Amino acid sequence: MLPNALIVGLALLFSGWAVDHNAVRSTACLIEEGEIELPTGFSPNSDGANDTFIIHGLEAYPRNTFTVVNRWGNVVFDTYNYSNNWVGENLQGQPLPDGTYFVRLAVNGGEKTWQGFVELRR
Repeated sequence: MLPNALIVGLALLFSGWAVDHNAVRSTACLIEEGEIELPTGFSPNSDGANDTFIIHGLEAYPRNTFTVVNRWGNVVFDTYNYSNNWVGENLQGQPLPDGTYFVRLAVNGGEKTWQGFVELRR
């Protein structure tokens, strides 16, 4: 099971990818309904593959807050009722530079929270 995942309910299969300094690895795993998987990498370069930050299992939590913070602790993106549509832009709609960012998803008014990091590579 994935380190950022929590188990609750019915299962679905998804495939994804992860960035490592030397390679891109494909993965496939079982996700339970109500379980959240925060990706650790995406590439918003408009090539049609991995252009948006997709949180698997998000559909179970339509009431949510999604926040992205840079390495200095500044909030660079923040939205209510996130719907898997972040393309690596800041609050002003400008593309963020490649790098590591920290993400937080809070659902149902903070009842549950998931945190992790994401490597943004264009």
